Amino acid sequence: MTAIEFPSNAAAPMERSAEAVWPFAKRWTFAFIATFFFLMNWQFPWTSIPLLRVPVEWVNDAVWGRAVVFVATHILHTTVSLAETGSGDSSADYILVAICISAAVIAAFAFAFIDRSAAHYERISDWFRVFLRFALAGVMIVYGTAKLVPSQFSAPTLDRLIEPFGAASPMGLLWTFMGASRAYTILTGAVETIGGLLLAVRRTTLLGALISAGAMANVIALNFCYDVPVKLFSMQLFLEAIVIASPDLSRLANLLLINRDAAPRSDRPLFSNRWAARACSAAGVLFIAALLVIGLRQSLALRRDYGDLAPRSPLRGVWSVDELTDNGVARPPLTTDLTRWRRFVFDSPRLAYIQFMSDARLRYRFELNEKTRTIKLTDWENPKRILTIAYARPEAGILLLDTTIDAHKMHAVCRLSDTATKPLLTTRGFHWISEFPFNR
Repeated sequence: MTAIEFPSNAAAPMERSAEAVWPFAKRWTFAFIATFFFLMNWQFPWTSIPLLRVPVEWVNDAVWGRAVVFVATHILHTTVSLAETGSGDSSADYILVAICISAAVIAAFAFAFIDRSAAHYERISDWFRVFLRFALAGVMIVYGTAKLVPSQFSAPTLDRLIEPFGAASPMGLLWTFMGASRAYTILTGAVETIGGLLLAVRRTTLLGALISAGAMANVIALNFCYDVPVKLFSMQLFLEAIVIASPDLSRLANLLLINRDAAPRSDRPLFSNRWAARACSAAGVLFIAALLVIGLRQSLALRRDYGDLAPRSPLRGVWSVDELTDNGVARPPLTTDLTRWRRFVFDSPRLAYIQFMSDARLRYRFELNEKTRTIKLTDWENPKRILTIAYARPEAGILLLDTTIDAHKMHAVCRLSDTATKPLLTTRGFHWISEFPFNR
């Protein structure tokens, strides 16, 4: 995307009417960019206000949801699901972006033909840049605080630590890579948070935009190279940072590439009334401060609910199935018996995993009843498949499991594995001095 040079801010507000009319191409390009990014950020800042979240979600479903379904059904002749799956690159997401691009193209032609006043465009460009600055700042702060208080990338869970390296998906490998180093996670969060904070201050907008663009360029590379389904959104954030920085790109080129003097930028005041300007600045500071506090609190809450600060299961550990009988017949741990249980993994109070001799894993929703000494496992992929297991702990480090599966009475003797809960990935630590590379 080529940078768009918005009109110079050197002129005073009363001189705008005397300025030359923008060429049609410049009017259309600016109108397209402003309309597109407004549509992509229309929920800002309303979703940050608790009382407005419900009506915003209703509008999102009633307007945008129906538009996506209409385009999919009547234009593309296909079906799409609007269910929330955690993916930002679903078919519905691509259709939504296409709708926004189409609407921006039409709106840009309308604006470019109807309004030719340079003063109008300059006033809109000033306020559009403010809107985009704070919209991007809010996202950068939210993502940054999720790493400052590590909740987006938690430390590797027990099931990850016993997973064969080659069995991990690219996205799973990335999450493990990030979560294995809390220091690196916090560092990346600090960069994103600082970029967002600098965007909120007018004098540091350019620096904030450049930091945000650099951070998002790295995120885009990770999303593409590790197949993370947030490609559309990360590219949107990167382009927003470039658009915000675009009025200063010629000055940067003079300074960094052409070795010419770069004249200082003179920003026009947004208000003629000084008190209005101060009130607006104060509102912006309070808004960003609130986002920062809310982001840190939410990240801490997520870390306490799902991360390394969350409660652990009373059965926490990796339990190796040393003995297994099926209707009284022993099933030794042979690698050829692909469906034989190999390990039970309990970590959080909500999830459990069964690993088979094939190294395949099944994830279950986990419910423990210590009074009845039973475990209820609900298949994550198929909630209708429920496995109820009676358990006993005759001694420390020993777990007995009994259940019936399709008329097969299963009895397992499991032993707690110490080595599986102390893997090299999380115990190696940091070393200032290393006589030899420890690359294993």
